[in-house]
Amino acid sequence: MAKEGIVVPVIDLANFPAELEKLAAASTEVGCFQVINHGIPVALLAEMKETARSLFELPEEVKRRNVNPNVIDGRYRPRNFEPNGKYHESFSIYDAALPSDVLSFCSALDVSPQQRKVITEYFGKLYGLMLVMASKVVESLGLVGRSFEEWSCQARVMSYKFTSQEDIGCIAAPLHTDSSFLTILHADECVGGLQIIDANGNFIDVDPLPGAIFVNIGDMGKVWSNGRLYTVKHRVVCKEVTTRFSIGLFLLAPKDGNIGTELAFIDAEHPKLYQNFIYNEYRKQRNKCEYKISDLALRVFKRRIYVVPVIDLANLPAELEKLAAASTELGCFGVSNHDMPMSLLAKMKEAARSLFEIPADVKLRNVIHNLEDGGYRPPTFSPKSPFYESLGIYDAASPADVHSFCSTLDASPQQWFRDTVKGTMQFLASAPPAGDCLVVNGGVLRPGRADIRWMNNRRTVLAWGRPPFILNIEGKRLSQNSNLDGFRRMSVVLVFQHTQTLVFGKLLGADTGRFSRPVYERFLTVLQEDECVGGLEIMDANGNFIDMDPLPGTLFVNIGDIGKVLIKSYF
Repeated sequence: MAKEGIVVPVIDLANFPAELEKLAAASTEVGCFQVINHGIPVALLAEMKETARSLFELPEEVKRRNVNPNVIDGRYRPRNFEPNGKYHESFSIYDAALPSDVLSFCSALDVSPQQRKVITEYFGKLYGLMLVMASKVVESLGLVGRSFEEWSCQARVMSYKFTSQEDIGCIAAPLHTDSSFLTILHADECVGGLQIIDANGNFIDVDPLPGAIFVNIGDMGKVWSNGRLYTVKHRVVCKEVTTRFSIGLFLLAPKDGNIGTELAFIDAEHPKLYQNFIYNEYRKQRNKCEYKISDLALRVFKRRIYVVPVIDLANLPAELEKLAAASTELGCFGVSNHDMPMSLLAKMKEAARSLFEIPADVKLRNVIHNLEDGGYRPPTFSPKSPFYESLGIYDAASPADVHSFCSTLDASPQQWFRDTVKGTMQFLASAPPAGDCLVVNGGVLRPGRADIRWMNNRRTVLAWGRPPFILNIEGKRLSQNSNLDGFRRMSVVLVFQHTQTLVFGKLLGADTGRFSRPVYERFLTVLQEDECVGGLEIMDANGNFIDMDPLPGTLFVNIGDIGKVLIKSYF
């Protein structure tokens, strides 16, 4: 039995931004709400309900023309389509955001000119409302100006037909969560039956509210928000002997199908919960589950949570104990409040990107005779590293070496380029994260020469030196969910050695099954990771590979072999 008289939150669109706090609570705690003053005329809602009724009165052979081969389970679905679908019948529109798909739906069913007008106008306005609501929900979480126009938006017109008293109390749609990011439901305001589960496991009747639109968070909302948005479980039960109509619009996923977590919701306290995946792969997995509930369908996409410590340089010396534990037990950590301006990090990424776009004969001028493997390394340098390309500065702590690097490559005559490279080198080489603060056995570790290597990967990586042994990735693919085609992944690494080299590099291919094993002989490595493209992994004490999620504005630091030797194998 459901509890009576409990009403889900009601959001007044005419009262924004005053409603944002209320919307945030509804989206993160309840997972659903009803919307009033949404701008869709009541008369149009009524006309669409009557149009829906007429669609289900069409001959069976006409209904079956509603076929969407691009949708895993989308098309006309008669009653008994599934074992638990005794009462349920539905039509679908593949992407209701596309006028062509809406018109194709109308043409296939031979609807009248008036019905075509109603359907076209209705879904146009409902889609407009969807864009507004998705933007408002995200804004309530603190992100302003996000657009969902490039996301697919499937529509379903649904009927639940109850014909006898024995049907009352029966379940017409079993308990489930929606696979969408957001669902807008134009429910039948004359016939109840929709129920949600509250935090205590109680079924709550969602009483019809005349003129209101019901909105709920789906599985993709949970993934995209890194678990901040709450996915509500719901079902439909028979309340009376009649036919119940409802029309749903489902904001599914970006049109390229790739689903990932918004970077703004990932930080040291909130590690990434789910792998990136393709929406249709998720739907296939979901369809294998007996119960269409996010906790079950998403479990195969859950990531092993492994939190790398983040050292706050503004909180030293209070962080020293945490820093010592990270250095001696894990071998790596993140650094925040490192004083490197975000604007400089962004400019350095673009500067590195431009370096790999210069002609190969110019890149070959980058020769460092003092380094065993220094200077420019093309993708053909090693058969084990076909995606890897890099440039190097012998001693980034030396202004002369940095200037020589820029001059050798005819680096942009624009002063911003040289200033960016020099500014980055000065920050990293003169004041390395933890360089003046890492105390071991009473001794203070300070940087020597700074060896810089810029690595270019189709990710574009900027790395100083090469990361240490703890990051060995021989025989391990980059990441099974890192779709790198078309991406440039950029990171910057500064390695502090006993006496130091900066490396700029980039992975050129997307063959995630091939990777080389670098030589990690440095003392300390500082890595400015690409915030947009993952791929860095570490190996834990049990031999498991762990994805390292880029944290915006945070630098990654790890200990190398020389550090282990110098500190008597403490690291």
